[in-house]
Amino acid sequence: MSVLIQLTQGTPEWNAWRLKGIGGSDAPVIDGTSPYRTLRELFFEKTGRSTRTEEDESKEFIFAKGHKTEILIRKQFQERMGIQITPVCFQHEKYDYIRASLDGFDSNLGVLEAKLVGKDVLERAANAGEIPDFHYTQMQHQFLVSGAEVGNWFGHDGNKTGIVVSVDADREFIKRLEDKEHKFWDDVRNGKIPALSERDYLIPEDQSLLKELRDAKELAENAQVQYETLRAQAVKFYGHPKIAGGGLKIFKVTRQGTLDLMAIPEIASAVHHARQSLEPEYLEAFRKKGSESWTVRIDTK
Repeated sequence: MSVLIQLTQGTPEWNAWRLKGIGGSDAPVIDGTSPYRTLRELFFEKTGRSTRTEEDESKEFIFAKGHKTEILIRKQFQERMGIQITPVCFQHEKYDYIRASLDGFDSNLGVLEAKLVGKDVLERAANAGEIPDFHYTQMQHQFLVSGAEVGNWFGHDGNKTGIVVSVDADREFIKRLEDKEHKFWDDVRNGKIPALSERDYLIPEDQSLLKELRDAKELAENAQVQYETLRAQAVKFYGHPKIAGGGLKIFKVTRQGTLDLMAIPEIASAVHHARQSLEPEYLEAFRKKGSESWTVRIDTK
């Protein structure tokens, strides 16, 4: 049995309650399926040592947009199913740090997980009944907390299109997930920081080299702005396609635009049908070799 918690989602009290336990959005991080956060980031968040980055702010904007549309999505789900359903908060009867904030709960339909998603996710849900792995993990966590055996994932584009996918509790999956959650919370209590992953930022103790690189990048960016400004001034001032002097040659280079093949209806249609009919594994065989590069960005915080 689960314990119903009398909290209003979105309030400071609710945020404080979420911070002191493992919620549905935390489960995919612990399981390794979340595209948004790493286990190390979640640890620092739960221990009050998180640091904000531009990426965090971008993620928060996406989450905020999703929360704003939840009312619309829930309303459409209620109309489709012919029921009234409200958001609720539960925590595990035995392990009070295992918690869930549900978009809705019904004794017959079980858990509602409403998601603002893109076109590709909606198409997979409609055609194959598939939902993203991290959404699946989130719902299995909700089954763990609520005790429900079934639930409904309602993916929505934020306008009029919504797809319902029924999801069943997978008790073997839930047991594995629960074990991982217990281990993570033990690490939080004991202050055991998770190992660095490739997605985590390494923050060295001696940052002198990084500060030197930052100064060089800032100097280069300022020089680039100055260069582009002076070039534009020279082109405008002399008003001729070829200019020489002062140890420089300035001349206009004209290149023909590339063909936008996907703008050709016949090609776009053929590609769309090919993507629909060919297996992803087959298409992967034709992917070109990837590349790697390093980006240096000035941290303004």
